Amino acid sequence: MLRLAEERLEVGKRLVSEGSTRVRRYTVTDRVSENISLREQHAEIFRRPLSETGSPDSVDWSEKTVEVAETHEQPVINKTAHIKEEVVVRKDESDRVETVSDSVRRQEVDIDHADTAQASDTAHNAGTLPEASGSDNAREYDVTSGQARTDHPEHKESLADKAGDKIAEAKEKVEDKLKKP
Repeated sequence: MLRLAEERLEVGKRLVSEGSTRVRRYTVTDRVSENISLREQHAEIFRRPLSETGSPDSVDWSEKTVEVAETHEQPVINKTAHIKEEVVVRKDESDRVETVSDSVRRQEVDIDHADTAQASDTAHNAGTLPEASGSDNAREYDVTSGQARTDHPEHKESLADKAGDKIAEAKEKVEDKLKKP
């Protein structure tokens, strides 16, 4: 018995890491300067001589105090935070189709008939009955249909019945083996 094998291409996929993207927020301190105009108020005292004459009744002899407020401005610093930009991080997914090509092997068989003038006959899924090999009654049968090929006149019906049973058994065995990895 000859077994014919055939490779099949099974294409799957796997997840491959391409690294990661990291977005880090940090704080940078910058020195800034602003010019500001500040005002100061101080009391200045001036004395000047006078030479006026008057009566003693016209002079105010009571005690008085004159008070002048002195001020100066100081800079006051107030900080406010203003949001100037927003950074959004999200994942972007896309699908793509990639064509994968490879070669697969398949075994076939050539059948030479000793009783015919043909050099060879290529048959897919075909074989020769084991009990008829090397005799004048060599027959071909189709494994997929389980039927004896009757395109040659020398095929006999009784041999076809026997071959049909053998073919069905062989077909089941081949299908079971092809289903297993």
